[in-house]
Amino acid sequence: MASSICTMLLACGGGGAEGKATTAPDRSNKHEFSADVINLISAPDTARLHTKVDLFYKNAAIDEVEIASNLDYLQKLRSASFGWEGLPQAKLTFRLKDSFNNQSVLSTNTMDFSSAQQAFFLLAMGKTSGLERRNLHRVSKLNGVVNSYRFTHANALAPGSVDIYNVDTEQALVLNLGFTQTSNVHVYDTNLAETSVIVIPSGTQPSFSNTSNYLLQTSLTHPESNHLNVLIADPDSPGRWAIKQYRE
Repeated sequence: MASSICTMLLACGGGGAEGKATTAPDRSNKHEFSADVINLISAPDTARLHTKVDLFYKNAAIDEVEIASNLDYLQKLRSASFGWEGLPQAKLTFRLKDSFNNQSVLSTNTMDFSSAQQAFFLLAMGKTSGLERRNLHRVSKLNGVVNSYRFTHANALAPGSVDIYNVDTEQALVLNLGFTQTSNVHVYDTNLAETSVIVIPSGTQPSFSNTSNYLLQTSLTHPESNHLNVLIADPDSPGRWAIKQYRE
């Protein structure tokens, strides 16, 4: 059954995730998807800063199948196809495993899926040591919006809420963005090459000259596509913040 549903596709680089539903000659429904999987599971100890993970999935009628392997920290890969046969809705269970440690299970997440599912990211979030929970978080991709960006809070080392301001306009872009939350869509001016932003703890009065309470000050480039700006711990200094851009 697994081989009839999961055609292993070579995963690499960018591109959007896809979902499709096909009807077989016997009128049974087969639903297949692929997703952009991003590994954001960090390790605060320098010995294992770059943590590789494997991603598996299954449902009631399918044995566990690997759909992404050896995914390095901060890397994005297209998953192999995965799905199910039958009704248009199903529950799929995903297991994140440690590529280095005999595929020990880092987290198990069950998600509801529909044959009308949009393209999406699967964000592997958390850290490898400590009490913080590792999980797999789904973010649907944008549909029908161009020249835009969003923010997702994925910093498991500092899960407190943050505010994000545009330095040039001194206007808030996002307020009270909590861990695992994704912001509303912002359409950027295509005449501007970048947007300067600051990230501060939620509820802090912004100052555009005094940087003492900044968590991060950076400039976001505007590639010719929609993109997701993911807030993480700085991989070179886990006590600091960073933003990693991923094209939609």
